[in-house]
Amino acid sequence: MEYYPASKYFNLHGFWPVLEDALKRAAFDRRVFVRLLVSCGRESDPSVWPFLRSLDALHSPSDNINIAVRVFIIPAGNQTRIPYTRINHSKYMVTDKLAYIGTSNWSADYFNTTAGVGLVVSQDALQKNSFQQQLRAVFQRDWSSEFSIPLSELQNNHDCAFPTHTP
Repeated sequence: MEYYPASKYFNLHGFWPVLEDALKRAAFDRRVFVRLLVSCGRESDPSVWPFLRSLDALHSPSDNINIAVRVFIIPAGNQTRIPYTRINHSKYMVTDKLAYIGTSNWSADYFNTTAGVGLVVSQDALQKNSFQQQLRAVFQRDWSSEFSIPLSELQNNHDCAFPTHTP
């Protein structure tokens, strides 16, 4: 998923705060633990990093404000010449009450000028094997996987290769 709180494709360049405000309000007003896992690949737009860093900077558990951002990086392997192969294309959201799966990246252009499709599923979240539980398990798997790193570890690595750790 790509997160970009602006318009970038249709000469409508400008800040689009709808999703960013909703994430911040959830964390600040309702004390929701917001976790955002964004994909990062060779084609990722580096202008997105300041937006993501501004969200991540709000993470302050001592103040009961929890917004965490991680980056999902798929190693290049032998697919370096094939565009968009190192991208996690999943676009979904899970809450305590519903699950959302859509076709749109989280940016103004996708929501305002394309015909994307979204599905909202509302079930009893405690129901055994509910859709929310299944989607939450997928998210937790990716969030905790070896391909997910905290945004702070990405630094200025705009090609989204894994950072090297030295002992």
